[in-house]
Amino acid sequence: MKLDRSLTPKWHRNCSLELAPDRKGHVLHLSPGGMIRLDADDARVSELIDGRHTVEEIIETLHTRFPNLPETGMDVDRFMKVASEKQWIDLH
Repeated sequence: MKLDRSLTPKWHRNCSLELAPDRKGHVLHLSPGGMIRLDADDARVSELIDGRHTVEEIIETLHTRFPNLPETGMDVDRFMKVASEKQWIDLH
């Protein structure tokens, strides 16, 4: 199923994005008691999830910042699908 890029992602109430304790990347804190270290690609996407910008706007922002990464749209779609399935984000 293709992701609707007009949807706006928002962190689920039990999740928060933070700088890793070692300051090398980002982690997603899951309540209660879980933590997931994000790779660089997922961290770039995660930093732009604010409940105001659509998936398409996030892709456009990343294309502007990283014009030499042609797979950005597919990477964002993949992250959004996984994050939604795992209930890290809500898409509305």
